Amino acid sequence: MPCCLQNIGAYGNLQSLEAKNAVIEEQNTSILESIRYAQRLQEAILPANDVLQQQFRSFFALYLPKDIVAGDFYWFEKVGKYKILACCDSTGHGV
Repeated sequence: MPCCLQNIGAYGNLQSLEAKNAVIEEQNTSILESIRYAQRLQEAILPANDVLQQQFRSFFALYLPKDIVAGDFYWFEKVGKYKILACCDSTGHGV
């Protein structure tokens, strides 16, 4: 095969790789945007520390998601004279 034809083939492969990389980059951006939105939703349901501080004499909350979002979360609600505090695992792996 002549040299110029090999170069044309290599250029075509390069264009194909660049197109595939652009698709992957676009998909990655979309996935990360979805994950960041999930993070905002997850953080919105977590009770604020000042709410917990008002309800309990002594407390601490250690919330360190391994990645951007976590499968574990905690929730608090006061209903009448009852204080409901839940530590939840939504991944199915158990707490």
